[in-house]
Amino acid sequence: DLLPTLRSELSAVKGGFDLGLRRDLCIGSHPYDVAFAPNSQTLAVSSFFPNDAGYIEIRLIDIRSGVVSRTLNVTAHHEWEKNADGRRDAAWSIAFDSHQRYVVAGTRSGKVIVWDLHLSQSSPLHEWTHIDSPKKHDSGKHLRVSRCGFDEQHRLWTENDGAVAVWDPDQEWKLVEQHTGFMTRPTTGA
Repeated sequence: DLLPTLRSELSAVKGGFDLGLRRDLCIGSHPYDVAFAPNSQTLAVSSFFPNDAGYIEIRLIDIRSGVVSRTLNVTAHHEWEKNADGRRDAAWSIAFDSHQRYVVAGTRSGKVIVWDLHLSQSSPLHEWTHIDSPKKHDSGKHLRVSRCGFDEQHRLWTENDGAVAVWDPDQEWKLVEQHTGFMTRPTTGA
Protein backbone atom coordinates (compact mmCIF):
# COMPACT_ATOMS: atom_id res chain seq x y z
CA ASP A 1 0.00 0.00 0.00
CA LEU A 2 1.65 3.23 -1.18
CA LEU A 3 -0.77 5.67 0.46
CA PRO A 4 1.11 6.09 3.81
CA THR A 5 4.40 6.53 1.97
CA LEU A 6 2.97 9.06 -0.47
CA ARG A 7 1.27 10.95 2.33
CA SER A 8 4.56 11.17 4.27
CA GLU A 9 6.49 12.28 1.19
CA LEU A 10 3.87 14.92 0.36
CA SER A 11 4.04 16.20 3.95
CA ALA A 12 7.82 16.39 3.76
CA VAL A 13 7.68 18.29 0.44
CA LYS A 14 5.13 20.78 1.79
CA GLY A 15 7.01 21.12 5.08
CA GLY A 16 3.97 20.03 7.04
CA PHE A 17 3.19 17.24 9.38
CA ASP A 18 2.09 13.73 8.55
CA LEU A 19 -1.18 13.28 10.40
CA GLY A 20 -1.28 9.57 9.60
CA LEU A 21 -4.25 7.70 8.28
CA ARG A 22 -7.66 9.24 8.77
CA ARG A 23 -9.90 7.61 11.35
CA ASP A 24 -13.67 8.02 11.50
CA LEU A 25 -15.18 8.78 14.90
CA CYS A 26 -18.89 8.75 15.83
CA ILE A 27 -19.98 6.74 12.82
CA GLY A 28 -23.75 6.81 12.43
CA SER A 29 -24.23 9.88 14.62
CA HIS A 30 -25.02 13.43 13.57
CA PRO A 31 -22.34 15.59 15.25
CA TYR A 32 -22.79 19.34 15.36
CA ASP A 33 -19.87 20.77 17.31
CA VAL A 34 -16.56 19.38 18.58
CA ALA A 35 -14.06 20.50 21.21
CA PHE A 36 -10.69 19.10 22.19
CA ALA A 37 -9.85 18.77 25.86
CA PRO A 38 -6.76 20.76 26.91
CA ASN A 39 -4.70 17.55 27.04
CA SER A 40 -5.62 16.83 23.38
CA GLN A 41 -6.47 13.23 24.29
CA THR A 42 -10.25 13.63 24.51
CA LEU A 43 -12.65 14.93 21.90
CA ALA A 44 -16.14 16.09 22.89
CA VAL A 45 -18.75 15.69 20.15
CA SER A 46 -22.23 17.17 20.45
CA SER A 47 -25.29 15.66 18.83
CA PHE A 48 -27.23 17.63 16.24
CA PHE A 49 -30.49 15.84 17.10
CA PRO A 50 -31.83 14.44 20.38
CA ASN A 51 -31.66 10.65 20.57
CA ASP A 52 -34.75 8.41 20.65
CA ALA A 53 -35.01 8.84 24.43
CA GLY A 54 -35.21 12.65 24.03
CA TYR A 55 -31.68 13.39 25.26
CA ILE A 56 -29.09 15.64 23.70
CA GLU A 57 -25.79 13.78 23.96
CA ILE A 58 -22.23 14.95 24.37
CA ARG A 59 -19.87 12.05 23.67
CA LEU A 60 -16.36 12.11 25.08
CA ILE A 61 -14.08 10.11 22.80
CA ASP A 62 -10.60 8.86 23.59
CA ILE A 63 -8.55 10.03 20.60
CA ARG A 64 -6.06 7.16 20.76
CA SER A 65 -8.58 4.33 20.80
CA GLY A 66 -11.56 6.01 19.14
CA VAL A 67 -13.78 4.66 21.91
CA VAL A 68 -16.54 6.68 23.55
CA SER A 69 -15.32 6.93 27.14
CA ARG A 70 -18.37 8.74 28.50
CA THR A 71 -21.72 10.06 27.32
CA LEU A 72 -23.20 13.17 28.92
CA ASN A 73 -26.95 13.69 28.60
CA VAL A 74 -29.39 16.56 28.93
CA THR A 75 -33.11 16.45 28.20
CA ALA A 76 -34.07 18.27 25.02
CA HIS A 77 -36.41 21.25 25.53
CA HIS A 78 -39.61 19.81 24.06
CA GLU A 79 -41.76 22.89 24.81
CA TRP A 80 -39.30 25.02 22.85
CA GLU A 81 -39.39 22.52 19.96
CA LYS A 82 -43.20 22.87 19.72
CA ASN A 83 -42.81 26.58 18.86
CA ALA A 84 -39.65 26.34 16.74
CA ASP A 85 -41.05 25.76 13.25
CA GLY A 86 -40.05 22.09 13.15
CA ARG A 87 -36.56 22.64 14.53
CA ARG A 88 -35.19 20.23 17.12
CA ASP A 89 -33.16 21.14 20.16
CA ALA A 90 -29.43 20.43 19.85
CA ALA A 91 -26.09 21.21 21.46
CA TRP A 92 -24.78 24.03 19.26
CA SER A 93 -21.58 24.78 21.13
CA ILE A 94 -19.35 22.89 23.53
CA ALA A 95 -16.15 23.68 25.41
CA PHE A 96 -13.81 22.35 28.10
CA ASP A 97 -12.35 24.52 30.82
CA SER A 98 -8.55 24.74 30.93
CA HIS A 99 -8.37 22.40 33.95
CA GLN A 100 -10.44 19.79 32.10
CA ARG A 101 -12.88 19.62 34.98
CA TYR A 102 -15.96 21.03 33.26
CA VAL A 103 -17.63 20.48 29.91
CA VAL A 104 -20.18 23.11 28.97
CA ALA A 105 -22.76 23.03 26.19
CA GLY A 106 -24.97 25.72 24.77
CA THR A 107 -28.18 24.57 23.12
CA ARG A 108 -30.39 25.73 20.31
CA SER A 109 -33.19 26.33 22.86
CA GLY A 110 -31.00 28.71 24.88
CA LYS A 111 -29.88 26.43 27.70
CA VAL A 112 -26.41 26.50 29.21
CA ILE A 113 -25.44 23.11 30.64
CA VAL A 114 -22.39 22.27 32.76
CA TRP A 115 -21.06 18.82 33.62
CA ASP A 116 -18.38 18.20 36.25
CA LEU A 117 -16.07 15.51 34.86
CA HIS A 118 -14.77 14.77 38.37
CA LEU A 119 -18.21 13.34 39.18
CA SER A 120 -19.32 9.99 37.80
CA GLN A 121 -22.85 11.09 36.89
CA SER A 122 -23.81 11.69 33.27
CA SER A 123 -26.52 14.22 34.17
CA PRO A 124 -25.64 17.93 34.33
CA LEU A 125 -24.18 19.62 37.40
CA HIS A 126 -25.90 22.92 36.53
CA GLU A 127 -28.39 24.00 33.88
CA TRP A 128 -29.92 27.42 33.22
CA THR A 129 -31.26 29.61 30.43
CA HIS A 130 -28.99 32.16 28.76
CA ILE A 131 -29.86 35.83 29.19
CA ASP A 132 -32.49 37.05 26.74
CA SER A 133 -31.17 37.94 23.34
CA PRO A 134 -31.91 41.41 21.98
CA LYS A 135 -32.96 39.67 18.73
CA LYS A 136 -35.25 37.11 20.39
CA HIS A 137 -38.32 36.18 18.37
CA ASP A 138 -41.58 34.77 19.71
CA SER A 139 -40.89 31.42 18.05
CA GLY A 140 -37.77 30.97 20.15
CA LYS A 141 -35.64 30.37 17.06
CA HIS A 142 -33.02 32.90 18.11
CA LEU A 143 -32.49 31.81 21.70
CA ARG A 144 -29.58 29.54 20.74
CA VAL A 145 -26.31 29.67 22.60
CA SER A 146 -24.11 29.77 19.54
CA ARG A 147 -20.73 30.01 21.28
CA CYS A 148 -19.25 29.26 24.66
CA GLY A 149 -15.82 29.02 26.22
CA PHE A 150 -13.72 29.91 29.24
CA ASP A 151 -11.68 33.08 29.71
CA GLU A 152 -8.24 33.55 31.32
CA GLN A 153 -9.87 33.81 34.75
CA HIS A 154 -11.55 30.40 34.23
CA ARG A 155 -14.98 32.02 33.95
CA LEU A 156 -17.50 30.69 31.46
CA TRP A 157 -18.70 33.00 28.70
CA THR A 158 -21.69 32.35 26.49
CA GLU A 159 -23.00 34.22 23.46
CA ASN A 160 -26.34 34.32 21.73
CA ASP A 161 -27.07 36.76 18.93
CA GLY A 162 -24.71 39.41 20.27
CA ALA A 163 -25.61 39.06 23.96
CA VAL A 164 -22.57 37.92 25.94
CA ALA A 165 -22.82 36.63 29.49
CA VAL A 166 -20.00 35.70 31.86
CA TRP A 167 -20.58 33.15 34.64
CA ASP A 168 -18.25 32.41 37.57
CA PRO A 169 -17.88 28.75 38.65
CA ASP A 170 -16.24 29.90 41.92
CA GLN A 171 -19.51 31.70 42.77
CA GLU A 172 -21.77 28.71 41.99
CA TRP A 173 -22.06 29.77 38.32
CA LYS A 174 -23.38 33.22 39.19
CA LEU A 175 -23.87 35.67 36.30
CA VAL A 176 -21.10 38.24 36.85
CA GLU A 177 -21.10 40.21 33.57
CA GLN A 178 -23.60 40.87 30.84
CA HIS A 179 -23.13 42.73 27.55
CA THR A 180 -25.29 43.25 24.48
CA GLY A 181 -24.55 44.44 20.97
CA PHE A 182 -21.44 42.31 20.40
CA MET A 183 -21.06 40.52 17.12
CA THR A 184 -17.58 39.05 17.66
CA ARG A 185 -16.26 36.29 19.87
CA PRO A 186 -14.54 37.27 23.13
CA THR A 187 -10.95 36.15 23.56
CA THR A 188 -10.58 32.75 25.20
CA GLY A 189 -6.95 32.91 26.23
CA ALA A 190 -4.04 30.81 25.13
